Amino acid sequence: MEEEEETFKIGPIVQQSILRDLITKHAWDKTPLGASSTWSQTTKDLVYSILSTDIHTCLFLGPEYVLVYNDKYADMLKSKHPAALGVPFRDVWTEVWPIFKPVYESIWS
Repeated sequence: MEEEEETFKIGPIVQQSILRDLITKHAWDKTPLGASSTWSQTTKDLVYSILSTDIHTCLFLGPEYVLVYNDKYADMLKSKHPAALGVPFRDVWTEVWPIFKPVYESIWS
């Protein structure tokens, strides 16, 4: 089996985890966020941060609110994980999107 290439480099300071592995090998260029090499340092730092905590943590990034999360949050996602990684909020949480849509839209207005 061929080893997948890392698309997002995470330094050794972040401990090994399932999500660390998934995030480093994810095809980010096929998501609304684009290739991780184009991400701002702030975005990368936020991803490092959520991977370094032991509490349920996620990010909704960009105007599409693309989901990036840690191992604890994956537990909460249940059957939505791992397909939810790199997917817009509205497509992951369809059952609550009508409630959150106006809140998120007000942030960008």
